Amino acid sequence: MTPLPQRLSWLPPLLICLAIGATASVLMGQDANWDLRNYHLYNPFALLHGRLWRDLMPAGPQSYFNPLLDVPYYVLAVGPLAAWPRMLAAVAGLPFGLLLFATFSLADWVLDETGGPRRLLPWLAAAMGGTAAATVSEIGTTLNDIPVAALVVGALAVGGPGCVLRPVRWRLFCAGAMVGAAVALKLTCLVLAPGVLLGFLLTATTWRTRLTVTVMFGAGAALMALLLAGPWAFMVAQRYGSPTFPLMNGLFHSDWYPPYDFYDRRFLPRSTLQAWFYPFWWLRLNASLVSELPFRDARLSLAMLAVPVLLACSMRAEASRRRRTLTLVAASVLGYVLWLRMFSILRYAVALEAFAGVLTVLALRELCAVMVPRLAAPVVATLLLAALVWHTQVLDWWRVPYRDQVFDVDAVVLPPHSLVLATGQPVAMMIPFLDAPDMRAVGITNATLDARGFRLYDETVGIIRHHDGPVFALVDQASDLSMVPAEAGVAFDPAQCRPIRNNITVAYTQVMLCPARRR
Repeated sequence: MTPLPQRLSWLPPLLICLAIGATASVLMGQDANWDLRNYHLYNPFALLHGRLWRDLMPAGPQSYFNPLLDVPYYVLAVGPLAAWPRMLAAVAGLPFGLLLFATFSLADWVLDETGGPRRLLPWLAAAMGGTAAATVSEIGTTLNDIPVAALVVGALAVGGPGCVLRPVRWRLFCAGAMVGAAVALKLTCLVLAPGVLLGFLLTATTWRTRLTVTVMFGAGAALMALLLAGPWAFMVAQRYGSPTFPLMNGLFHSDWYPPYDFYDRRFLPRSTLQAWFYPFWWLRLNASLVSELPFRDARLSLAMLAVPVLLACSMRAEASRRRRTLTLVAASVLGYVLWLRMFSILRYAVALEAFAGVLTVLALRELCAVMVPRLAAPVVATLLLAALVWHTQVLDWWRVPYRDQVFDVDAVVLPPHSLVLATGQPVAMMIPFLDAPDMRAVGITNATLDARGFRLYDETVGIIRHHDGPVFALVDQASDLSMVPAEAGVAFDPAQCRPIRNNITVAYTQVMLCPARRR
């Protein structure tokens, strides 16, 4: 068999990783996570059907997140793959394959092994990061942390020293564009961008080179962020007076909402000691620490131990290897510190889990070379990987068995000019499946009630009070009907509520449709 040309040597690893991603996703079952039931279907539906100006926050604050990442899933799920749920799951697993390939590529140039058993080390690094608790839990889901993590990890591989892409300026521009795309598609990636840039800056040897790195990386990031987030941010700003509405309203001060910033601070470290050594708390099964759901994982604690080892070993390493190590360490450490300070939410740390796999395998190689030169690093890494897989408890974001349809939802026909109140969360997923000419959807969530005295609350109440057609409420529990403000002029009888049969929410809560009467 004729070997592939050198320029195509990346193709077999890519195909292997994509096949792994698709297969893993199919085996794990159909996605039914909370966010899917809340906004990952509604948001692309609203974008493609021009509902930004018609509906009013039916999925709560998440109604105005950039929907671009959700569009492919929505289009395939209600279109060509509607009757092929396993095929859709396979497609949804491809981003995980890309993350594996990005991690493999990053490990390949950091480790820089040319042959022998050690050529397995990049694969072991990718496997170590790819089997982490948060990463595995999101395979094939619409949570979207995996595709943006693939962009960030890939950016470090593309822009890092030793990358085959030439010239240097353009590889830095491409790396910046990948990070900018990740931030544009999911704002939580913003905490990872400074670390990637710092990693590149540490490899520069002159101020002129550092300036080139900053300009090219920044230009790529700004251009891609503008292309992917600019149009959506402009539309939201035109409607609500803030490009990130309702997030960061302490900065933009939209008159629709109080000056809150919507930072979720539930999972921040509880003490100084915990802040310094947070990943070591994850060695035991825990819940409500950095995630709502139970999990256990040792990868980031191993990465914390690996960093000082790598810094010590880099002092005696030749210049090229030292630059590679410092790039990875800087991106990982600064990214982790900013993640810890801003969120401490585990599912936003998928890229950090990938970095952790590379850091750990790189440190194992250095330790084996110094301490036990006769013991092959791949053997130690394989044993450690097996132990980690055995020890890890993956989060469960909820999945359901496959059926004949991706979304098997009973047809619900409403009268023309109906107003649907998405009361509580998560119920907005049902809005695309309601058959109602000229329908309008309005959300009544805790965010709505928090906006008393601001335009969002006043507009919500006004729309309901002055609507001249039928009014219905979507709820997942009858008690949520009490959220509808009395001044809206409508009332509900829970006995009149009827469930909407479907294959997604039935395992958790049964979404109901409740007709309203005027007070």
